[in-house]
Amino acid sequence: MLALDALYILGAVLLGPFYLLARVLKHKRLASPKCRLGFVDAVEDDGRAVVWVHGVSVGEVLAARSLIDGIDDARVVVTSTTVTGLGVAATTYPDHDVRACPYDLSFAVRRFITRVRPRVLVLMELELWPNILAVCRRVGVPILVANGKMSARSQRGYQCMQRLLPRFLDGISVFLMQNQLYADRLSTLGVPASRIEVVGNLKYDNVTLDPSRPTRASLRAEHGFDPVAPIAMFGSTHPGEEELILEACVAVAAVVPGFRFVLVPRHPERVSDVVKLVERAGLRVGLRSRPSDAADPACLVVDTMGELSSLYGLADVAFVGGTLVDVGGHNLLEPAGLGLPLVVGPHLHTVRETADDLAEADVLEVVTGPDALAAALVRLLSDTDARARASAGARAVIARHKGSARRTISTLMHFLRSSKRHV
Repeated sequence: MLALDALYILGAVLLGPFYLLARVLKHKRLASPKCRLGFVDAVEDDGRAVVWVHGVSVGEVLAARSLIDGIDDARVVVTSTTVTGLGVAATTYPDHDVRACPYDLSFAVRRFITRVRPRVLVLMELELWPNILAVCRRVGVPILVANGKMSARSQRGYQCMQRLLPRFLDGISVFLMQNQLYADRLSTLGVPASRIEVVGNLKYDNVTLDPSRPTRASLRAEHGFDPVAPIAMFGSTHPGEEELILEACVAVAAVVPGFRFVLVPRHPERVSDVVKLVERAGLRVGLRSRPSDAADPACLVVDTMGELSSLYGLADVAFVGGTLVDVGGHNLLEPAGLGLPLVVGPHLHTVRETADDLAEADVLEVVTGPDALAAALVRLLSDTDARARASAGARAVIARHKGSARRTISTLMHFLRSSKRHV
């Protein structure tokens, strides 16, 4: 651990100034360095065991929802690495402790564990840090990987890490993987089958199936949209994607009367840049946080956090970002659960299994550029039968995959009952 600490510190000295400059230029804030060094408030001892749940950023934090909601008779401490993830965690889990995850420095991790006293650590989606694993192993805190996934790229990365740290996975008690493909990739790293279980994807258990979209009317009224206006929602968009979306939406507006659309940048600090793009396209823009400033805007830009899943309810068609650019996609199930047909780009490597299931059920369509995106939107906005088929298909897919949360919680509670208290 000391050698790894030295490498981290050397890297921070050499590369830290450049990293900080890049964050400043991109208007990205950092979580409190003091907190990330483990200087956090102690968790009050009320007699309950503490479960530490870590999600690196927004997607992982939200994926843990059905798991955290199902934990009884224990305190939950939720950590994240990014400022956005911490903000979403605070909004999503107001009844639980939310802390910045410590840096992967052994002394920071030890200090954090001393203050928080976790009985079990749950790492969402294979977010692995060597010192966190090593310190937890040394003090006897069992570690569970929940909703585990492993891309081919991650597999290669962990193989390289194993050459430097051959036993860094030994501290993980059990890997609860989303599917057999991910489990097989994990097996190539030498993890024995006895520590791997395939339990499904927690995100299916997070979905509330409600195609009636009860908030549709109120959300539309709040921003002055016509109750029956055709609206497309573009969630979790990235740089280079909004330009393509705007090109498509201008084309849709030319042939679909009353068309409106909503843009939700993946990173809130990019809102001002997105607003400028919309204005440059000659479109009237409104902001979610200031609905009275622009009633019935051609484009509504969402500048708030934690509302994406509910805001999908005002739309007729949804596009999920990170797919027209090489990011790999984001949560497809939130809009599908509301019965919306989905349009996505071709970059789906982080959500491939879900995308394939939804495509087979006539819920999802893949497009390759703005012209195809515009054509798909025009067709879906004018075809009530296609939207009804998408709603039925989504219900079938989601119902088939539910149950991961129950299996994950059962395993977690087993380790929680058998673990010892740590001071």
